[in-house]
Amino acid sequence: MPERSAGEFGDFKLPPGMGKLVIVGVIVLVVIFAAGGVFGTVGAGQRGVLLHFGAVTETIYEAGLYYKIPFVQEVVLMSTQIQKYTAPATSSSKDLQVV
Repeated sequence: MPERSAGEFGDFKLPPGMGKLVIVGVIVLVVIFAAGGVFGTVGAGQRGVLLHFGAVTETIYEAGLYYKIPFVQEVVLMSTQIQKYTAPATSSSKDLQVV
């Protein structure tokens, strides 16, 4: 197989109309990814805190659907469920009986 120089691949051209199709395809992908980041959900037992460029805002989302501006806003989910914690402990009464 003969060796090719770098100049031999410089003659590659896309078929007519293919360049526009590639550009439209890239634009469609960008729109799909941006639209996918517009909506989200907050589950039961959670609240969503809205961040605008990483700074906390006063907006709190309750359980349900929310919308945001992609690449500018972010929603951080926080659990509001009661967490049970038990620990073994002993105590004494006034007359020093173990309770």
